[in-house]
Amino acid sequence: LIQNDFDFITPAWVESERTEWVISSSSITQFLHDEIYCSAIDAYRPKLLYDLYCDWCADEKRTAYGRNNFYEKLKLEERITFIHTRDGDIFRVKLDDSEEQKSDNAYNDDDDDIPF
Repeated sequence: LIQNDFDFITPAWVESERTEWVISSSSITQFLHDEIYCSAIDAYRPKLLYDLYCDWCADEKRTAYGRNNFYEKLKLEERITFIHTRDGDIFRVKLDDSEEQKSDNAYNDDDDDIPF
């Protein structure tokens, strides 16, 4: 500790255990890691995502959050972005943690610019 100028370095195994604990401590976070982040789909309608979550909770014998609480907690996830479009709301998923999220929205490809 003195050699490091009192800079505490967390061992890699501690970080790994902490990350695993954080994921498993929330049914939403665990659902995202088990089912969504490993998927090839990067956008979901809120109702579909909630239905998938409820089915996953039933399979895992975990208690599901209510719909509104689920949406609010989902918005706090770093790799999830909530987008409101004129066609309805969607949740965009950053599938790969290192991947840069595209700014293009597949649901808005047909939008025309409105000149003012």
